[in-house]
Amino acid sequence: MVNIVLLASLIAAILPRKIEDAMPALRAIVVVGAVQALASLAGGGGYVLGLHKNATGANLCCALMVAVELWCQTTDRRRKRWLGAAALLIGSGLLYSLSRGAILSAAVGIGVILAIHGRLLMGVKLAAIALPLLVMVWLAIPSQRRASALELDADAWNIKARYQMVEYAYGHFQQSPWIGVGVGLRETYDATNLIMSTLAETGIIGLAAFLLMHLALWLRMGLAARAMPANSLARSLCVLGLVLV
Repeated sequence: MVNIVLLASLIAAILPRKIEDAMPALRAIVVVGAVQALASLAGGGGYVLGLHKNATGANLCCALMVAVELWCQTTDRRRKRWLGAAALLIGSGLLYSLSRGAILSAAVGIGVILAIHGRLLMGVKLAAIALPLLVMVWLAIPSQRRASALELDADAWNIKARYQMVEYAYGHFQQSPWIGVGVGLRETYDATNLIMSTLAETGIIGLAAFLLMHLALWLRMGLAARAMPANSLARSLCVLGLVLV
């Protein structure tokens, strides 16, 4: 995981010749997200274009946050309109996917973006405008899928499975609390709890390092974002670095 993050960061840092070179890639993420959202709305099932709903949700979550950040960053009215429309479409597709983790992540990420830009009140107004459409999307979801998404009872099969996975990880954590049993354990079960899987694999030391890595990134990117001009692409990249991680 860490190697992938470092490698991706290295490639992203050395390839562009100037900061503006990143804009086509960000716009492409929004366009791909809009297409995938349309497929999600048309698909009506747990799989979209061969992807499980959680994979679809993760993609749409990232695309939605990119669209919202670009919407906040741009001052061009025409571009603002199409980014707003794209965000609304992607948000609808995300809701229809019923990927609860992705929906929650998108909500938190968008809140952070709007807070950084000082537009929380604007966000509340836009949410009120989008609410009727989101309600329509929710009602269009088959009742059985809606009921499954809202099921939080401990005896429900998906919730019960998560408890079992937590117990599985905790059992391995107890074998070696400080350094864990080794990376790769998550390949043997459905590791839906990041904290517990990290504890089981790398122990308390590994979890501390994992959390400190994220804290260091947030602090540095936060300082960098505050030093950038308000509507600059460089600042947007710093903000996206925060919320996407």
